[in-house]
Amino acid sequence: MQEARSMSMRVLVFAGSRSQLLQHIPVERTVRSFRAWEPRLVLSSERGDHALWAPLLDDYGITPCHRLGPAPASLSDASLLAHIMSSASLLLHREAPAAVLVYGHSVTTLAAALAAAEHGIPVIHVGAGQRPENMSSSEGRHAELTDRLSSLLCCLDPADEQYLHTRQMERGTCVTGDTLYDLFEQDRPRLQPFEEAARHGAAFGEFILCYLSRPAALRSPDDLRSLLEGLQALHARQARPVLLVQHPSALACFQEREQQIPDGIRILPPLTHIAFLSLVCASTFVVTDSPALQREALYAGKRALLLPPVPSGSAAVQNGWHIACTSAADLAAAGETVLQPCPHPGLPGTSGQASRRVAAAVMAILADIADGIPQGDSASGPQDD
Repeated sequence: MQEARSMSMRVLVFAGSRSQLLQHIPVERTVRSFRAWEPRLVLSSERGDHALWAPLLDDYGITPCHRLGPAPASLSDASLLAHIMSSASLLLHREAPAAVLVYGHSVTTLAAALAAAEHGIPVIHVGAGQRPENMSSSEGRHAELTDRLSSLLCCLDPADEQYLHTRQMERGTCVTGDTLYDLFEQDRPRLQPFEEAARHGAAFGEFILCYLSRPAALRSPDDLRSLLEGLQALHARQARPVLLVQHPSALACFQEREQQIPDGIRILPPLTHIAFLSLVCASTFVVTDSPALQREALYAGKRALLLPPVPSGSAAVQNGWHIACTSAADLAAAGETVLQPCPHPGLPGTSGQASRRVAAAVMAILADIADGIPQGDSASGPQDD
């Protein structure tokens, strides 16, 4: 009876980007293993991520329950938000879930949270308290509004929870840790760093891996040229090739402009996540604008040069492990610094337990709902072991 009751507690999980899907995979595995509640995955293609779904889903054996159709590329952020919110609202009306689970602070994150709030459905936000460098940016607004709409705020580390408290969001917060670390540890036995480096004509520990996840930063010819000049200068200073792994939307920026790629830079096609992590582990260091890769590099013991925007409050940046660059022009000089000895800042305090803690936190709020406890008046969350 208890098992039937728990699996009847349906939770719609919205993922609008590659990193959000990756964060959810270990949670899905944990929930399915313990049959704690019923996750129903909804994929929302924002800016070209539809090209990434198939290899990730096949590699990890995940089957989505719903897909929100890809939005026209010409939509502004506001129009994209309205487009996804409308689709999410219709889905929520049809599914009538007990709760909605969202990750990060993308357009999909806020759209799903707004739609859930309109339907009176509790929102669970994993990655709460994360703050972009510019809180007045669209990402900053998405993060702030999603946090305020959520009944349960799952933070990656205590600093994020403390930030929420300073913003008068003290109820319903808990520290769960980073589910990306759980996935990294689960994937570790499958990684082949030596073989993957050789597959791309590079030697282990003798190349720089670059991954760009924000195509908007490459829209103008000047920005694209500045990036390539910065990477070429980095290659010249390091005498190491730069392997540039492109997000599909970012790759389109190069193709549209028929941009000539400088010597020393090799563009790789989109990779499976296992192949990508293998290259991270094989690299000298990484260059990225991706918050997810910043964390994965840390877990792999690799340092990173971070292109804007850099999240505020990053412990790895504050400790000097990762180095924030104000622009691509800083890469060559920063590359010298990143090769200097630096103690590893350590792993999150809840390393390896984040997916279990998220599953438990969701189960706690679902139990409150089943018992008729109004959300917002209690702070359900996992307790320390």
